[in-house]
Amino acid sequence: MLLAAFASLGLTLASLTSASPLKPRQASHPDRFHLQTQVYPGINDSGTNKNGLFVFSYHTGAGLGMAAADPPTGPSDENSWFYFNDTDTGLYWTYTNNTIGPWPTALLYGPYQAFNPISISIAGEDATPGFFFNQTGLQSNLSENGWLACDWWYQDPQIFAFNGHLAGPLPTSCSRVNLVPVAVT
Repeated sequence: MLLAAFASLGLTLASLTSASPLKPRQASHPDRFHLQTQVYPGINDSGTNKNGLFVFSYHTGAGLGMAAADPPTGPSDENSWFYFNDTDTGLYWTYTNNTIGPWPTALLYGPYQAFNPISISIAGEDATPGFFFNQTGLQSNLSENGWLACDWWYQDPQIFAFNGHLAGPLPTSCSRVNLVPVAVT
């Protein structure tokens, strides 16, 4: 009787692990890619047009950068791209003839903030783990509600992790965006 119970428990556990919700949620993506903004419909943004822009590391200091976006002919052109490091699910940015190593993407923490900046820096934070693609584009386990593109501190729109709880409307210079992969050819 006890042996039958253990056998039944083993089969139950095997079936649960094969149907685990922790299976990778990764949609297919190119090995090297740009991240292009797609604006959510229905939000009135009084700033610049945030649709169709490409994400890049906006230089803020020696080895430091923040996620920003510009038209495809700017610093985010074919000479730079993103890729996943499969061992830590980190997102990295690099460029042609880079001799100093990949630039990790890190979602910066701000307590009680509705949205947080994103660092793309070789001299800054470690890469934030938990990036993946689904049918709407780039996702992160640490960005609860996706991404924002805002006319903020820099001359190009800045990309933020949208963490959720707003005490009011978004700033009028922000758009909610999906970040979709575009293959580097």
